[in-house]
Amino acid sequence: MEVKIEDLGPCRKRLKITVPSERVLAHLETVYKEVNKQVSMKGFRKGKIPKHVLKQRMGPQILAEAKESLIKETFAEAMKEKELNPVGSPKLDVGEKALAEGEELAYSVEMDLKPEFELGRIKDIHLRRLDTSVSDEDINKGLEQLAQSKRKLGKSEDPVAAGDFAKVDMIYTYEGCEVARKEGLQINSKIPVLGTDPEEFSARLIGQKAGERISLPITFPETFEKEELKGKTGELELVIHEVICFIAPKINDEMAKLFDFDSLDALKSDLQIKIGERKEKAESRRLEDEALDCLYAESNFEIPESLVQEEASQRLDQLKEDLGQRGIPEEEIQKNLHAAKDEATASGREGLRNLFLIEAIAKKEKVFVTETVIQAEIKRIAAENETTPDEARSWIEEKGLMPQLRMDLMDRKVREFLRETATITDSEG
Repeated sequence: MEVKIEDLGPCRKRLKITVPSERVLAHLETVYKEVNKQVSMKGFRKGKIPKHVLKQRMGPQILAEAKESLIKETFAEAMKEKELNPVGSPKLDVGEKALAEGEELAYSVEMDLKPEFELGRIKDIHLRRLDTSVSDEDINKGLEQLAQSKRKLGKSEDPVAAGDFAKVDMIYTYEGCEVARKEGLQINSKIPVLGTDPEEFSARLIGQKAGERISLPITFPETFEKEELKGKTGELELVIHEVICFIAPKINDEMAKLFDFDSLDALKSDLQIKIGERKEKAESRRLEDEALDCLYAESNFEIPESLVQEEASQRLDQLKEDLGQRGIPEEEIQKNLHAAKDEATASGREGLRNLFLIEAIAKKEKVFVTETVIQAEIKRIAAENETTPDEARSWIEEKGLMPQLRMDLMDRKVREFLRETATITDSEG
């Protein structure tokens, strides 16, 4: 078998594989024998069907299956012979010609290869840990966020702000005469009354207080109750009776009780702990990422572009699904996807970069994910989901998520190894 390799760019190769006619013939003979053992034909004993009969009745199917199995077999041999480590999905060009006795088989494969690089010494990495102490400002921001989570709609003495509601009477006039009136309606400053200009509607309503009146032009919509006025231009007067907005509770002992704490001091103590844990976790992640940045800067390997695009596409697909579930209109979804394309590509590239680095670190430093570690993680997942470890493992295996679980655990162990091995000084040196 002949294997020729052609460079197509960073980490991408084209293999031209030629299988000699002798091997094609031997492979076809083997396939015909296997088919003979498996099929039944009227008038022939199993395994005793003449070859010409098999060709006549099943020839195209047998040749197609033989070609597929021979390509699979020889491709694996070529990978082993040339010591290639493909990633992603190889692109095969096998042609449409069927296998034929006395003829060779030639096909080509384009593929991306896992990048090869030398890792720097992790012990030579020097990092500085940033301050993670919890300040009064951190506590106050946390309290504000908790208060906002308990907001409720209520009457406000303040002017209408963006997103606020207003209880109004609507008076429609045409050529100076009132033609319709609607009382006690609740409108939102961001959702214009049908027939008004959206920007003008919001601009005129925002900043108004209860007791005030505003007028703005309106084109009577197709849904207007008076048929003869549809499509004509008139005036809409809004009489504002109440301003309604989301009001957060005051930050005091009563608010603390909404979160099952006896006092505000107890809530602050809990926030002190939780914010501290979050800041420590975020700082650890930052140090890990910086260590990976240092290792990449030394090796600076190429990342297969097709994998980057595939990863970016998956991220954009997830974004599209999330936006769709939130009820975002299709036009807005497409705008969001277009705006997020560059970021998805950049984050996809960085994610793949870190994946290759973590695999290399694990191999070089002999960092393993043992079955004990996997069982402990499954037990944790089971506890979180109020199920048994056996049921959790069955679900993970059924969904094909075990490789991802192993990779996540490997990522965690390697990052922990980086923090323990690199030289890290605190914020004060």
